[in-house]
Amino acid sequence: MLVDWKNKRIAVKIVYYGPAMSGKTTSLKKLFEKIAPNQPIRSLETSTGRTLFFDYAPISFNQREWVINVEVWSATGQDYYAETRLTVLSDVDGIIFVADSQRKYLNENLRSWRELAGFFGERFEKEIPVVVALNKYDLEDVISENELRSILKSDQNTVYIKCIALTGVNVVECFKIILQKIFHQII
Repeated sequence: MLVDWKNKRIAVKIVYYGPAMSGKTTSLKKLFEKIAPNQPIRSLETSTGRTLFFDYAPISFNQREWVINVEVWSATGQDYYAETRLTVLSDVDGIIFVADSQRKYLNENLRSWRELAGFFGERFEKEIPVVVALNKYDLEDVISENELRSILKSDQNTVYIKCIALTGVNVVECFKIILQKIFHQII
């Protein structure tokens, strides 16, 4: 986070992270459709529409006399481009971990979570806040929040929210909560 006291500007970076096809790009697109519909999202995609390296979009808003500039990124879930993930996570202030709620994708969620935790070590979830978006919760055979929390062994301060990225259910809520957690750290 960068704070410019003189000009009253704050720059924050949020990254959507999770396994391939969990709904990171869909979440980011639906978020911007709801809060900044005219803001273009920059994407590097494969010919099949999957995220090649990252998706990116900035958004600015005023909070009292301050201007808050938020850079929103999504890291690729494709293993072929795994080396780009750490670059996207550079200088991150908060993470929205998009988990696929379908039970059959539990191992992919766990592998992605462990990879993410490994990048940050002791700082993960303590200095770098995380919100877990339990995406695709409208589908059959989904895992519960408590079950996923137990399997991931996440910190009790990590918030879990049931989401449906395709329709936008709780996508904005995840964004608001991660912003609150980021700003709570500097108060």
